[in-house]
Amino acid sequence: MGYLFTFGGFELEEMREVSVKQKWRVAEHRAARVQGSIAPRVPAEDSRHISLVGEVWKANQPSLEEYLQQLRQALAKGRQRLTKLDYTDFYKNAVCESYEEVYRAERNPSLIVGLQMSFVSEEPFWYAASDQTNTDNLTGASDEFAVNNTGRASTPPVFRVDRTSAGTEVADVTITNTSTSLNLKWTGSLEVGKPLIFDCKNGRVTYGGADAMNNFVPGQIFQKLEPGVNNFHYAGSGDVTVSTFWTMRWH
Repeated sequence: MGYLFTFGGFELEEMREVSVKQKWRVAEHRAARVQGSIAPRVPAEDSRHISLVGEVWKANQPSLEEYLQQLRQALAKGRQRLTKLDYTDFYKNAVCESYEEVYRAERNPSLIVGLQMSFVSEEPFWYAASDQTNTDNLTGASDEFAVNNTGRASTPPVFRVDRTSAGTEVADVTITNTSTSLNLKWTGSLEVGKPLIFDCKNGRVTYGGADAMNNFVPGQIFQKLEPGVNNFHYAGSGDVTVSTFWTMRWH
């Protein structure tokens, strides 16, 4: 039994060998008459290369040729989700950098073809196929909530703040991750029916569907949820519902 993968929703049949190559960017600096070198204490993870090797069997040659045509078409679409289906539904965004068909006379090449494919994923992470959501109903101008990131890597969240009590006073909404001391602050009038969204994944703030970066206090929009429980403090006027959205990811 082979490993199960899809690329852009197209099934890659009978992958027998999977190779994942991970590198870290380690730039060494050397100075004259100084022994050794200076290297980063925490190097950045680089892109990931994934190689798949398999063999496709079909009942007849037309069926084999049709599958290969569909496979080539799927690989040519560019950046797609490369999804593992054997025991999880993890995926990577990847592009195919090479593809090879191997025909062997002793293996009946009209029915059986060996396949070798190599993919490049610009990010080092595997992602969960579905997003996670945490909703907290907060009362008053100050309250606490927590978000549990059960993935093994930090991941950027999206916070949505919906006012649930009447009022139009200046809210000065602040969400502080007390586990990391990073915060998000927006100065403006928070009204019922106009959601305030801090998008830490794309570095955007919107209010009522419109850009609201002019009222955002610069500094920490690209923050992340660390693995495990992240504790938050909310400050602002009125009662609100804070919804947190994130995608679990793994190294």
